[in-house]
Amino acid sequence: SMTSGYWTQSLSGTGDVLRISMTGNNSDGSGWLSIYDIRINGFPVSLEQYTLTVNSGSGSGNYPAGTVVNITADAAPSGQQFAQWTGDVAYVDNVNSASTTLTMPASDITVTATYEDIPEVTNLLTNGDFSDELAGWNFMTNGANASASIVNGEAVINISSAGSATWQPQLVQSGFVLQAGQEYQVNFDARAASNRNIELYINSGPNNYSEYLRQNVSLTSNMQSFSYTFTAPSNDDNARIDFNCGGNNANVILDNVSIILTEQDKSALLPTSIAEKSLEKVSIFPNPVKYGLLNINLSDLNYAEAQIYDLMGRFVLSAKLTQSSNTLNIDKLQSGIYILKLNCNHETITRRLVIE
Repeated sequence: SMTSGYWTQSLSGTGDVLRISMTGNNSDGSGWLSIYDIRINGFPVSLEQYTLTVNSGSGSGNYPAGTVVNITADAAPSGQQFAQWTGDVAYVDNVNSASTTLTMPASDITVTATYEDIPEVTNLLTNGDFSDELAGWNFMTNGANASASIVNGEAVINISSAGSATWQPQLVQSGFVLQAGQEYQVNFDARAASNRNIELYINSGPNNYSEYLRQNVSLTSNMQSFSYTFTAPSNDDNARIDFNCGGNNANVILDNVSIILTEQDKSALLPTSIAEKSLEKVSIFPNPVKYGLLNINLSDLNYAEAQIYDLMGRFVLSAKLTQSSNTLNIDKLQSGIYILKLNCNHETITRRLVIE
């Protein structure tokens, strides 16, 4: 309320109506009263504010019910990454996003950003450091006079008489998996008894020898580190790497060989379920919705469960959704702001729903 020497103003609210009442005195001593009702369609009036506590993140404060608040997790500690939001997550738009929104209910709530260790980068190759001798590798002379051995933890290819073809001889490993469209990085250390070239060849193996990467590598007598990238054009569960050492009799020394996902594609290592990815593609329309049916496009999901709660956290409606039955009848729900939760295979997302 507000008071001056001539008038008094007060505010009150209920449902979606804001009432402004003003009383005062006229110059002749008589009193007056004015009442104004303002209707705000789809947005419940609440003069009371509620406390949002964001642990390990920003967005804490006091807000009226229905307010959409931006919340952001703090930077992850060294060696960790954001995992998910925990606590009163029924009001969080995307619990798996470090920066998302939250629809404030008519109660105090707390959410907490949590973190997890960053997955170690997985080498697709076996025994790339040759710590287990030549286990996992296959040395093929292919008509050359050569041999392979491990000396001081390094693979040494001894060549007495190389063939004229690049693959006479070669050190090979096969059986690793590549995924279509993923970018990979090949790393290795190498030197030679004298300056020479070798060929790095990533391929699909003897079925058809589809080429993924073919690279001439210039070696010197000093150990050097090499790195090359390629993108797999198709899925391959039996890919192969060849170090082709033909055409020159200088010995070749290899160590620390790895094939990993590049930085841009390390997200493929994260434990994100198919259901979680698919839920993020779900679309809801119209929103705001005035009456009748709310449409929920399930994208590539076959089914999901929809649950609607009001801002007090009270359950008001649920439905099983499929590709052929993907609408919600919201005729019986009053105008206001609601929380829509979609569940599939133990994964959940929330969306803010406005009914006008």
